[in-house]
Amino acid sequence: MNIDQFLKNDLGTVAKEAKCLKDLQEDLKEKVAACDTEGVYTVCKDIQKSTQVLVELKAKKDRQIELTQISQKLHDQGILCTVVRRYENAKAQTS
Repeated sequence: MNIDQFLKNDLGTVAKEAKCLKDLQEDLKEKVAACDTEGVYTVCKDIQKSTQVLVELKAKKDRQIELTQISQKLHDQGILCTVVRRYENAKAQTS
């Protein structure tokens, strides 16, 4: 997994989810071999949840890059601005 696609602050969560996915992959193999359809279904749902967390963390980095680029363009045009970290603002609003 390319860790450059995530923010440095999120690398702990990324490592946790990557390990979880690896464990779930092994669990899935066992469930398939045992023909445990309910177990396979449950593991697949867990894989989807972990994958979704990683997708959201990647999107967070992508948004940060986009905001930094916008800030740089505005600065180049002579407009003073500060990069706003939308994900922190959203987190503060939900608290």
